[in-house]
Amino acid sequence: GLFTSLKFRIIPDQYHRTTVSSFYQKAAAILFIPLLLGTLYLFWHLLPEQNEAMASIHSPLGARTAFVLPDGTTGWLNSGSELSYPVNFDERNVVLNGQAYFDVVKQKNNKFKVKASHIAVVVYGTSFDISAYKNEPEIDVVLLEGEIRVQGHDGNGAVIMEPNQRLNIKKAEKKATISLVDAASQISWTQGILQFNGEPLQEVMRKLGRWYNVDFEIKDDQLKRYNFKATFKEEPLEEILRMMALTTPMRYEFQERKLNENGVYMKRKIIID
Repeated sequence: GLFTSLKFRIIPDQYHRTTVSSFYQKAAAILFIPLLLGTLYLFWHLLPEQNEAMASIHSPLGARTAFVLPDGTTGWLNSGSELSYPVNFDERNVVLNGQAYFDVVKQKNNKFKVKASHIAVVVYGTSFDISAYKNEPEIDVVLLEGEIRVQGHDGNGAVIMEPNQRLNIKKAEKKATISLVDAASQISWTQGILQFNGEPLQEVMRKLGRWYNVDFEIKDDQLKRYNFKATFKEEPLEEILRMMALTTPMRYEFQERKLNENGVYMKRKIIID
């Protein structure tokens, strides 16, 4: 599997050595983004091969959703995420597609296991964040407190993480890095805050697109690699883009929304060049 073939390397203090271009160090704006709180949706279905009733929690695009699991574990689902778990929660196993923050209730002899993309995270009681969208190239695990075990789905291979560590997995390259971060800032999205610390503009636009349920197209390949530093909270998307255009060499254009063959308006698209 991917996890057992990963090549690991340790970055002792990446959080304090984040590379940001001097242009963005000088011009980075503190902006504010609104995030709608999502309504909790539970969907029940039966798995034929296991004859086991399952519940699913969906967080719509453009929203974040609080949840409480049967054992009292609480957390948040980010935009466009889904969490599934058995209704009979004696064995605390959940499946995640997307990003979630978990505050797991401690049960000494009953582990809590999250399957997400190519990995499984095993804990007994602690707080951590997983970002593992199926259609995105990277997986991130950030630990706030306690200890967690990250392994392959089949149980092979294992990494033990400590507080304020971030495990980043690049799927295509089969490479993993463990670095030190400010874990509290990494979960600021749960309060409706999105922080960028020198990330490429392509990654910034991917996250903004998910939060606001819009599509971005960056036409300039060089612009995709520009590093950007900002904090967003509670501002309309139009205002965010206006401020970004003041601090980066980018222009943007909203395309007119089009109807599809079913007469439904397609997702809004924004061109960046």
